[in-house]
Amino acid sequence: MKSVKGYIERKTMLYKTGVEYGDYTMNHVLGCAHGCKYPCYAFLMARRFGKVASYEAWLEPYLVSNTLEILDKEISRLNRKSSRFNYASRPTRLCTNMTK
Repeated sequence: MKSVKGYIERKTMLYKTGVEYGDYTMNHVLGCAHGCKYPCYAFLMARRFGKVASYEAWLEPYLVSNTLEILDKEISRLNRKSSRFNYASRPTRLCTNMTK
């Protein structure tokens, strides 16, 4: 597995989502090291909103260094809501038939 390119900091970790299977989401990684043949939705959205310049840059992931500190503050506000973690980078996802 590739190592991370570096670390970034975020102001929040929990994001409200409109999907039916969770109220909040969290992505503690910016980018993805899978190198799938076709760019995924997460990359396209990151590029659209100026978080990443190119697919090559997306393939060099950054970890969020202050994840635990932020979650200590934010989790207490959830009131037992349902959360899903790491929609975008899914480190355990298998990309069979899609890799280079």
